[in-house]
Amino acid sequence: MKTDRLVLVLIVFTLVAAMFAVAAEKGQFAIGSTRGVSFYEPIKIGGVLLPAGEYKVKHVMEGDNHVMIFTNVDKKDKTAKVNCKMEQLKTKAEENAQEVKAENGDRVLVSLTFKGDTVRHIF
Repeated sequence: MKTDRLVLVLIVFTLVAAMFAVAAEKGQFAIGSTRGVSFYEPIKIGGVLLPAGEYKVKHVMEGDNHVMIFTNVDKKDKTAKVNCKMEQLKTKAEENAQEVKAENGDRVLVSLTFKGDTVRHIF
C-alpha cells in the first residue's frame, strides 16, 4: 500500500517537473509569471502615463486576450494594464529591450522583449 502511494507521488512529481521543463524550453514569459522592468523617464502604457521607476510586469489572460499589468514597485497605486500580441523571435533574446515611440509629447511603450525569451510582446 505504501509502495503504491510512493510510486503515485513519484509519477505526479515527474509529470510536474516535465511541464516546467517544457515551459522553460519554450523560453517565454509564461502566463501568470512576473518579471521586472525599469523606466528611466515617464512612459505611457495602455493610455496611462506612469512615472519613471521600477515595475513588476505580470502576464495574464483575460478571456482570449494576453494582458500585461505594470505595477510600480514603490508606488503600488501606479499601475497600467495593456493587451499584447506576441511575435515569435528567430532566436532567444540576448538582452532586455524596450521599443518606445513619441506621441503628442509622451513616450509610449510599443513593445517589450525579455532576455532569454523567444517572443516579443507588442502593445
